[in-house]
Amino acid sequence: MKKCPKCGCQSFNVTAHVTQDWVVDEYGNFLRCEDDCVEVTHRPDDEDVWNCANCGYSASGKEFNIH
Repeated sequence: MKKCPKCGCQSFNVTAHVTQDWVVDEYGNFLRCEDDCVEVTHRPDDEDVWNCANCGYSASGKEFNIH
């Protein structure tokens, strides 16, 4: 479980890596997205940067772990 050490908020902005299905032209250039999230290839973890959605405090995920 995670909580912001500055304000106590339990909502965060983090980056995940996902695959998408695209419609492309004959050159492979993006035209539009058909599916925003086909598969999650990397979920946010303790090594990634987490940002508190309330106060903006930013640190590695492990800094937000509740002990």
